[in-house]
Amino acid sequence: SELFKLRCISCAHGDSPILETLARYQPKILILDPAELTLSPQHDLQDFRRSVRIISARTMLFGYTARMDDAVLRGVIGAQFVGCVGKQSDLQQLEIGLMAIQSGGMYFDPGYGNLLHEVVAQDSLGSNDLLSKRERAVIILTAKGQPAKQIAQELQISAKTVETYKGRALNKLGLSNRAELLDHALSQGWLA
Repeated sequence: SELFKLRCISCAHGDSPILETLARYQPKILILDPAELTLSPQHDLQDFRRSVRIISARTMLFGYTARMDDAVLRGVIGAQFVGCVGKQSDLQQLEIGLMAIQSGGMYFDPGYGNLLHEVVAQDSLGSNDLLSKRERAVIILTAKGQPAKQIAQELQISAKTVETYKGRALNKLGLSNRAELLDHALSQGWLA
């Protein structure tokens, strides 16, 4: 299709060559196979997404993968990919996905079908399930603009513990700064 200006670049496995290429070209959309990234429990797909944001805040991630299973789907959703298409699908699915993203939407391969419905239904219980009650309380008060000392007093914990809860919660939610936290809190209805 002539709708897209694409630059295809092959990178070795691992995220370093991808991040170096990202820094060089600053694409609007980065298409990659999340299952092919060399990640670890210490550096997962959400960490990779944060690295991408630091290098190129405007770059959106789109999965194009041979592995269409629960783990990949949860990973791309958790890392805020704007969509994912299976390599076994025809290229028209990739084109449809790119058009959806270009117009501000998201797109997941129809092959995910019921699996996507299950994941979204479970995740629609919200971040409440991801976070402990204390983490959620700290995050809400932080989003409201309260300083750590004030939160510590209100919750009867130390300021250091407030920072620990805040760090854990931001990590679980895949957020990296107060602006993202505020957006997330608003979208969850926590500040109403």
